[in-house]
Amino acid sequence: MAETNQLLINYYKKEEMKKVKKMMEEKLEVGEILKNVNMEWISKEEVLNILGEDYEPVIKESKMANKDKSKNVLNTPSVIQNTPMEIAEKYKKYFEEYNQNRKEICKYKNISNGTFQKYLRLNYLIPELQELVNNKRLGINSAEHISFLDEKKSIKNSRNNTKL
Repeated sequence: MAETNQLLINYYKKEEMKKVKKMMEEKLEVGEILKNVNMEWISKEEVLNILGEDYEPVIKESKMANKDKSKNVLNTPSVIQNTPMEIAEKYKKYFEEYNQNRKEICKYKNISNGTFQKYLRLNYLIPELQELVNNKRLGINSAEHISFLDEKKSIKNSRNNTKL
C-alpha cells in the first residue's frame, strides 16, 4: 500500500512539474506560476529550482484581459478607482448590453451576483442619495435597501407622519 501511495505522490509531483515548465514556456511571472501550482505536491523551492536563476518572465496581459478584449462592453479600465456611482452606471450598461446575463458579467468581472445587484440598485436612487453614496456618507448596503423604497409611498407616509 505504501508503494502505491508513493507512486501516486510521484505522479502528481511530476504533473505539477510539467505544469511549471508549461507556464515557463508561456513566460508567466513567478508569482502567477506559484499561484497556479498545487503546493500540496510540489514545494516553492522545487518550483524555483525548475525556473532557475536565469528565468525572465515577459510582462503581458492576463488571460482575463484577453477575454475582455473579445467582449467590447467588458473591455473597460478597472473599476476600482471609480466612484460607486460610476461603477453602478457601468454595471447597468453591461446589464443592458449583455441582455441581462448576470452570470456572464459576474464571471468576467470576478464579482458575486450580490455585489452586482447592490451596484445595479444604486441606479434607482435619487440624485441626492447618489451623491451621498459617492461621498461615502451613505453606505452601499444601506443605499441598496433604500433603493427598494417606493418613492410615492415614502412621500405619502412622510406627509401622514408630519400631520400627527
